[in-house]
Amino acid sequence: MSCRSTPELEPVVGRVAAMILRVLAAGVIVYLFVSWALLAAIYQFPGAPADWLFFAENRKLSWLEAGSCLPAALMPGALFLILAIVAYGLVD
Repeated sequence: MSCRSTPELEPVVGRVAAMILRVLAAGVIVYLFVSWALLAAIYQFPGAPADWLFFAENRKLSWLEAGSCLPAALMPGALFLILAIVAYGLVD
């Protein structure tokens, strides 16, 4: 029974580690978009903060308005955090 020596294993370990990091980075990006989409869906329910805002302005908030307004309000934060994670990963 023979084992590979360390110099032979280094390229394999480097490729696997790089692949794992890419998969994890893609998973984090997908997770952030999905979590913010779910947060926007939760905000559409009656009694949510958007209802209070529209109530203060003496307006009615329809499901269609909430469905377009709330995800748009959450997206800048999502994009900023994704870019921050990518920038942090680029720092060597």
